[in-house]
Amino acid sequence: MNEPQKFLMQSGLGYCLSIWLPAVEVELDAKLVVDLLEKENSGLNGNVVLVADCKDRLKQIPRVRILHCFREANMCADALARRGAQLTDDFAILSSPPLDVLLLVNLDAVGIVYERFCSHVTGF
Repeated sequence: MNEPQKFLMQSGLGYCLSIWLPAVEVELDAKLVVDLLEKENSGLNGNVVLVADCKDRLKQIPRVRILHCFREANMCADALARRGAQLTDDFAILSSPPLDVLLLVNLDAVGIVYERFCSHVTGF
């Protein structure tokens, strides 16, 4: 996990705690992070302190669900992440979705399906 991802994960959970959310669903396209958060012991690696901090924050929220989804299935989050990469601030809270994201939300609401493209591997 890179530094911006670490900061956003901690900041997002911190924000959830600051407004006393009773239930949070954390949906990530990083399967490794989902696995680290769900395991009882994350082992000895460079992210052990971050994972422990996130787990402590998650324990303070009464109902938490951690899910993995492929990036292609989470186009709204992907569009927001691209937009966030262009911001000068480290953390931003939007009062409403930007128009490009609102379009994706509406497409999602009517059940538009996106295909997951994988590279073709030969030689097996």
